Amino acid sequence: EREPERGRQLAWQPAEMALTGMAEEGATSSDERRSTIATLGSNQTHQKDVQWKRIRELTESVQREREISASLTTRFHDFQRDSAAQQRQMQQIVEAKEANARAQTAELEAHREAVHTREQQLLDDVARWQAQAHSSDAQLTCVQAELAGMIAEKAAEEEVRREAAAKLAREKAERESDEDALEGNERALEMVERALLRVEAAQQPDDDGSDAVPATARARVTVEEMIADGRTGGEIATALIEEVLDSGRQQGEAASNDLARRWKEERTVRRQLQNSLQELKGSIRVMCRVRPPSAAEEACGSELVVQPTNDMACTLVDPAKPGARKHFGYDRVFGAASTQLDVFDEVQPLVSSVFDGYNLCIFAYGQTGSG
Repeated sequence: EREPERGRQLAWQPAEMALTGMAEEGATSSDERRSTIATLGSNQTHQKDVQWKRIRELTESVQREREISASLTTRFHDFQRDSAAQQRQMQQIVEAKEANARAQTAELEAHREAVHTREQQLLDDVARWQAQAHSSDAQLTCVQAELAGMIAEKAAEEEVRREAAAKLAREKAERESDEDALEGNERALEMVERALLRVEAAQQPDDDGSDAVPATARARVTVEEMIADGRTGGEIATALIEEVLDSGRQQGEAASNDLARRWKEERTVRRQLQNSLQELKGSIRVMCRVRPPSAAEEACGSELVVQPTNDMACTLVDPAKPGARKHFGYDRVFGAASTQLDVFDEVQPLVSSVFDGYNLCIFAYGQTGSG
């Protein structure tokens, strides 16, 4: 394979040796034929033709073998060149792939570092936002406390202002009353007469009329005694007004006692009705309120998964499973459009029973932001 010319020489040597041997054998045969020419005759001629025919066939065979050998050598060299070219091409492809893999590895490593850096930045941002949120909560608490203090101070100032206004009104009324009392006995007597008339109108006699006359008589005797004692008109008017107020206070107390008695009777009846209502509805009630979608949920096209079917039932729908539905029943179901007033109207009878002395617990819970 390394020396094609040497290969061709080696391939030709056996044929050349064969031809040489045959030539020598032919020479020997010629000598023998000359010695036996008379006896052999035509057989020698036939053998000679056969031998030359054999020589030509061998020569042609050797020529064909030389051509085949040359063709195989050429093809072998072409195969070597193609194989070397393919090896060089494969080596280049492998080197290119290795370079590409190293570049991709470096790029992935750089991307991983960038992702790690971004993740750390996000964690820092989250920590900073949480700290800001805590600080905002603390500031909001402080502001709420200050606002509550300001509201309390304002309420106290308003209470002081009302007390001062009431005190000024009382002082003004007292001053005006004193000025009126100093106008003279005649005007005081007229006031006494008018007061007596008001007393008579206020103290109308009952069915038997036993208390009206003595009260009026006592008022007149009291006025005459104060005039006899030399009291001024203002003092007489003040004493008479106090007596009238005492009488009115007694009547007011009687009316208040009557109202208290009637209120107790009404409260007893209302308690009985409330107890009956509670027994009919049950001591434990479960209600459901559907949260309306937020602005962010509406923007991204979210759908309500809880759909009220009526005032006492709702259906849970799974968007990922169109055929999956679950039904739930409650004592009351509030839809997404319900208001706080609707909820209060439902629990108002329970709140009223608290003022009648009954124990009550309203437990409301839900996810953050659901209200």
